[in-house]
Amino acid sequence: MATSLGYEAVTASTAAELVGRFAEGRQEGQRFDAVVLDLTTRGAGGGLALMRQILELDAGASIILSTGYADVDHAALGSSVIMLKKPYRVAELSQKLALACRRSPAAKDVQST
Repeated sequence: MATSLGYEAVTASTAAELVGRFAEGRQEGQRFDAVVLDLTTRGAGGGLALMRQILELDAGASIILSTGYADVDHAALGSSVIMLKKPYRVAELSQKLALACRRSPAAKDVQST
């Protein structure tokens, strides 16, 4: 969906692959504008644990956390997390990605050069 909105997407099939790609990108100087995760991600202890791993690698990472659960305490997740409630439409994803990109240190790096 993100590519249909004009974004370049890096995908991963597993939690370990995502963390590896994110870490590798950081080592190569690549910043990601947003990381989209599902709350029920398999492996690595689920979406919340995966989110914490990403934030350990980059405390400024912009996380979009997708969930169908209504009882998720957004305030407890921190200010870098943007909630995306399922089911969602392309327009909602577009809005959340735009917000994440505005918050992202990667976007600020590009704007300042």
